[in-house]
Amino acid sequence: MATITQLPAALTFNAVAGNPAHLLFNLTITNSANQAVPWSDVTGYQMDITDQYGASVAGVTPVLTSPSAYQVSAVWTVEQTIRISETLQPRMAFSIFIDHDGPYALCAGQITMTPPEYPSNG
Repeated sequence: MATITQLPAALTFNAVAGNPAHLLFNLTITNSANQAVPWSDVTGYQMDITDQYGASVAGVTPVLTSPSAYQVSAVWTVEQTIRISETLQPRMAFSIFIDHDGPYALCAGQITMTPPEYPSNG
């Protein structure tokens, strides 16, 4: 059984509303004996997006994939970044499952979707 003995790392993610967004996690996972946990022991991962009250925000969970060992990619669509920008104080939490046990929170923090910049006509 895996045990996470630290608080989730703080993470602030900034992106532009109305544009697709991408976040890549490069993970180092060790057990209590400081030995590497094989990537094959990671049986899942999840990201939760909540508002200022801790309520889940519907329709904004990114597509999570693993492009290679010890990496997890999160991808948001244009529509999702707009929806996040309309949410009051959106926050995210990224967790993994090890041997179907968990979730173990690895990082959590604020999401900021800034409005797109438009060139001036002056």
